[in-house]
Amino acid sequence: RTERSRAGGKKALEKEKRRVFFQKNRDVLDSLTVFSFKPGKADTFLYVITDPNCSHCKKLMPDLEILAMENHLELKMILFPVLGPESRDMAAQTICDAYSYEAYQDIEFQPDMPGCRQADVYLGKTMPFFSRAALSFVPVVVSGDGSWVVEGNNISQVKAHLGIDCDGGAGNPSHGCAPVPEK
Repeated sequence: RTERSRAGGKKALEKEKRRVFFQKNRDVLDSLTVFSFKPGKADTFLYVITDPNCSHCKKLMPDLEILAMENHLELKMILFPVLGPESRDMAAQTICDAYSYEAYQDIEFQPDMPGCRQADVYLGKTMPFFSRAALSFVPVVVSGDGSWVVEGNNISQVKAHLGIDCDGGAGNPSHGCAPVPEK
């Protein structure tokens, strides 16, 4: 086997271990949800693990919102400030100021923001939890039942796991997508 195929196999194994970890710890994921995007008729949900300072996360969110509205999904947002001190301060700002999903979309770094006990407790749980999952990046989307995980900002993979057929191809917004009919 080549070095590349061994690395790919190792990466696949790590991803599968994270999927199993998240499936076994769905109650913890639920307890770490800070806020959610919930269209009116949402009857299922996805966990979205994000960093407030992550540009890839911000690019993914509009596509996930459209997907949520079209397919009656709630997006449960979990903050994992993995990108450094500025991210951690932004996560604390979000928690201490009780940001709504809408307010979070416009978050900007505010230097010298005071923290709060609630943020310290939250981050004290979040950071070791994701460390046990060997997670060191964002965004990550986890199905509500933990049966699948999409790592990175690949909306096409999320759609594929949901059984949603799209004519647009990889990475295109979900306009015009519909659930795949049952056979």
